[in-house]
Amino acid sequence: MEHKRVNRVFAGIILLNIAVVFILYFLPEGTLDLDSIWIQEVIIETTLLLPAILGLTIKRGEVSIGERIGLKRIKPVTILLIVVYSILMIPIGSFANGVSMIFSENVVDANIDWIIGNNVWVISLFYGVVGPFCEELVFRGIIYRGYRMDGGRRGALILSSLMFGLMHMNANQAVYAFVLGLVLALIYEATGSLWASFLCHFIFNLKTTIGIFWLNYTDEDYFANMAYSRDSVLNGLLLDFIIAMVAAVFLIAVLKKIADLEDRKAEVGEALERFDTDEKKPRLISVAWVISSVLAVAWIVLDMIDQWS
Repeated sequence: MEHKRVNRVFAGIILLNIAVVFILYFLPEGTLDLDSIWIQEVIIETTLLLPAILGLTIKRGEVSIGERIGLKRIKPVTILLIVVYSILMIPIGSFANGVSMIFSENVVDANIDWIIGNNVWVISLFYGVVGPFCEELVFRGIIYRGYRMDGGRRGALILSSLMFGLMHMNANQAVYAFVLGLVLALIYEATGSLWASFLCHFIFNLKTTIGIFWLNYTDEDYFANMAYSRDSVLNGLLLDFIIAMVAAVFLIAVLKKIADLEDRKAEVGEALERFDTDEKKPRLISVAWVISSVLAVAWIVLDMIDQWS
C-alpha cells in the first residue's frame, strides 16, 4: 500500500533529523563550520531528501518518476494566476505566523543577524529555490501524491500538510507551515503539477528573503530596534485575521479559476467539499506515522519549554 511507504518516508525524515542533531552535538568543536550556509543546507536537504529518495522506488512497469511526482506543464495564463495566488498566500501565512508567536519565538527573527550576515544571492538561492523545490518534491510530489493513490484527496490534504508542519521541528514554523501546506497542496491539486506548488513556495519564500535584506539596506538599525512582545502580537492579530480571511476568499476564487483552466474542477471540488462514497478507502495512518509524529511533537514541546524557561 502506497500510504505505508509514504509514512516510512516521513518517519525516516523525523528520525534522521533527530539523529543529525545528536551527532552534531557530540562532534568535536570545529569539526564543521555550522555557521556556513553551504554546510547547513547540505545537512538540511540531505535529511529531507535521503529518506524520500530511498522510499521512492519505481518498479519496472510503473510510471516514470516525472509522472509519479507531477512534473507536468501548465498553461501560461495559469502561471499568471499562480502569481496572484502566491501573493494572496502572504497575509494568510502572516496571520498563521502571528498566532504561533503567541507561544513561540519567531525562528526567522531569532536568526536575523545570521541571515543578513550572508550574501543576499546565496540566501535567495537556498531559501527561494533549493529549499522550496526539495520540500515540494517530498511533501507534495511524494507524500501528498502517495496518499492520494490510496485514499481521498481530503485525507491526503490534511495529513501531508500536518507532516509538512511537524517536519520543521519547532512550534513557530509548524503552525504556519501546516497552513501553507494546505494552500500548496490545493494549488498542486488544481494543476496536477509540482511546478505550480514550487512557484508558489518560491514566491512566498523569496518575498520574505528580499524583504529582510531590503529593510536592512534602507535602515541598518531596523532589526536592532525591532522588538516583539506577546501583547503587541495579540493586538495586531484581529486585523491580520480580517485581512487573511479576505485574502482566503479571493484565493479560493483564483484556485477554482485555475482548476477550470487546467480541467481539474472535479479534483479540487473533492479536496474542498465532502462527498459521500461507497468506496472503502484504507486508513492512511500507520504505526510508523504515529511514532514519528509523537517524536516530532515531543521535540517541539521540549523546544517551547526551553524557550519559556
